[in-house]
Amino acid sequence: MMVAAPLLASLLLGLIVIVLSIRLRKRRVRTWLLLLPSFVLMLTGIVFFYVSIAFIRGFEGASYGFIGLFLIIFSAAGIMVSRTQVKPASRQ
Repeated sequence: MMVAAPLLASLLLGLIVIVLSIRLRKRRVRTWLLLLPSFVLMLTGIVFFYVSIAFIRGFEGASYGFIGLFLIIFSAAGIMVSRTQVKPASRQ
């Protein structure tokens, strides 16, 4: 439960960011706007991880650390998704 609850909480945020990145990529928006949700999620993960080490500590701090770690992983996945090229649609 100590790993499952942070994983599920960060999975929800990670899926929102990845779906948002995919939709923005299909709309062909500017690169900085495309990467913004992933960078915000990464910053949030870094803050969660820092707070878990510096201030909270203990078992509750460990779960905050897991949330931060999983958010950083999902933001890296969002950056990878947003950096892939969209193939032009072939019309038949």
